[in-house]
Amino acid sequence: MFPPASLDVQAAVMEDARARRSEHAWMLARFVCPASRLEELGAVRGWDHAPPISVVLDGAEWRGSPAPVEAVEMVGPPREDVGGVEAFCEVSPREEGWRDALEQVAAAGAKAKLRCGGAAVPTVEEVAAFFAAARDLGLAFKATAGLHHPVRTEREHGFLNFLTAAELARDGGGEAELRAVLATTDPEALGTGSAAGRELFVSIGSCSFWEPVEDLRALGVL
Repeated sequence: MFPPASLDVQAAVMEDARARRSEHAWMLARFVCPASRLEELGAVRGWDHAPPISVVLDGAEWRGSPAPVEAVEMVGPPREDVGGVEAFCEVSPREEGWRDALEQVAAAGAKAKLRCGGAAVPTVEEVAAFFAAARDLGLAFKATAGLHHPVRTEREHGFLNFLTAAELARDGGGEAELRAVLATTDPEALGTGSAAGRELFVSIGSCSFWEPVEDLRALGVL
């Protein structure tokens, strides 16, 4: 439902169902849906036995929906009461005052969200600074967009780089060490992270399920 895949609701539901029937379904968590499309999603698939939903707040009302909402996602620090569901707040390390924004997210008891693709892709240096700042605040975060591949490419970050960097961050690694891990294109230098690291970097949001799976198979990880 999100770029670059931009599937319609029917196709997205079918793709999600196929992934959840696969042997790698353990990699899946929430189905991410804009608030403005929740009603359409419910009409297409119904809510019986539905996967947990993460709602991207876009101005539409979502609280009265019978959807199994577990989380909401928003831009910037929390600006409304989300009723006890988990909140992910998008903060860009490219913007002035981002460290203060992360502190506000942490003070609100929410989690952060790092956007890694789209019009403004953060640099390795900016991502390393974000990891270190989140670690210092004890602030868990997810990453979204531009993380279709396990290992960094010329133009995209890699999610194995992120998992390895999160483990290093939790072990006290400094920004220079984090930059080296985030920048490497050598899969042999990367791992799948640790339980402690995954308490910091908790998930990725991706419009593709099969592309990461096929890449992990090619690397021999799956």
